[in-house]
Amino acid sequence: MSAPTTPRPTLREEFRLELRDRALDGAAEAVLEHGWQRVRLAEVARRTGLSRATLHRQFGGRIGLADALLAREAKGMLAETAQALHHATSWDAGVRAAVGATLRATKDRPLVAAILEERHGDTSLLPLLTTRSAPIIGEARRLLTRYLRQHHPRQSPGYLADVADILVRATLSHLATPDLEEVAVDRLHRLATHLLPAANGRVTRPAPTRLSG
Repeated sequence: MSAPTTPRPTLREEFRLELRDRALDGAAEAVLEHGWQRVRLAEVARRTGLSRATLHRQFGGRIGLADALLAREAKGMLAETAQALHHATSWDAGVRAAVGATLRATKDRPLVAAILEERHGDTSLLPLLTTRSAPIIGEARRLLTRYLRQHHPRQSPGYLADVADILVRATLSHLATPDLEEVAVDRLHRLATHLLPAANGRVTRPAPTRLSG
């Protein structure tokens, strides 16, 4: 049986997504220039050529815009993590690659770096990556749990979910409080192999780990 195909978006949906991305690009530029505290919908509208009414319909206000901005960054980070897991030749190599991909966000993603470095003395978006990061943690935990279950099918699903949760939270903690990347990757790799000592070495690569939704 052939795999189900994803319906192509309608022209209306494509237009809406284009407007949304344009607004998020404008908001990100403004954050990098002078911090989120000084960003207003009127400025985003000016930068993007969109009306404030359009921005309100898309995001419902500044809070919704901030949430969408961080959600887009998180989605990109998770996609990179999924790729790192898929291309690994062993389960623990996948963990190393995934942790490294996440920690490189401060180098590869200027917006994430600006938020974590509290650039312009602005901490207003920081909670979305720390104390209010439950949505990011949830998606990352589901991704890593599926990966670990592919490689450790005899382990309890509940235990693997706990291991994934620990690794995700520890990785985000290192992201929020920067350490040497190599040191952090080694530390979390040791933790993973301690929690899952019955590693099987090299494995046949499973089907790609996919993001939900």
